[in-house]
Amino acid sequence: ASQQQLRIAGNLKFDMQLPHDFSDRVAVLKNSMGSGRLIWVAGSTHGGEENPVLDAHRRILQLHADALLLMVPRHPERAEDVGLLCQQAGLGFRYFSSMPATLDAARVVIVDTLGDLVYLYGVATAAFVGGSLTGRGGHNPVEALLAGAPVVTGSSVSNFQAIYRALIDAGAVEMVTTEAALADRVCVWFDDRSRRDAAVEAGLRVIAHNRGALQRNLVFLRRELAALDPV
Repeated sequence: ASQQQLRIAGNLKFDMQLPHDFSDRVAVLKNSMGSGRLIWVAGSTHGGEENPVLDAHRRILQLHADALLLMVPRHPERAEDVGLLCQQAGLGFRYFSSMPATLDAARVVIVDTLGDLVYLYGVATAAFVGGSLTGRGGHNPVEALLAGAPVVTGSSVSNFQAIYRALIDAGAVEMVTTEAALADRVCVWFDDRSRRDAAVEAGLRVIAHNRGALQRNLVFLRRELAALDPV
């Protein structure tokens, strides 16, 4: 295409909004999981990522014995496989779809449903965004930051390269390559609220600065459609 035919409107991912029932759903989840509990989410994980995440969680439990990991496989049909990995790791777990009233004995909740990830980010102190440890190119970190969770990622982020570059440069996202580094970063955010809040605020500034692609697309399309001759 020639330069005259191209219009760059920006990235639509930055224009996403939290669902209208976000605050209410998050409040219910926090109550059911323990309002004072330290929680982190591993969102959209793929095969080959859960074992490193579970290893990181074992490291975290050495410092925060009551910490809870919400493991959210990208494909919920893998939930039973992830449950077997938890058993092999010696970590008590529950499935989100049948979560009991109390999670005292559980150290992992495996999310076997669709459509709940944004709310789970809302209860978390920190978030790992998956697809980034096994060369799959990563997944979108904007949702977690909007929900109030600072983000740690692996090094494979080619699917969202520009977004990650902006967020890493701003200090909103941390990139790691080992489970030990993942555990260390989560513990930093567990232990230091000011650093956690600073990361989220930096991410929200980047998101706000890059909003507007949807409106620019709509303006362009309306103008082009209005210029067409009627059939």
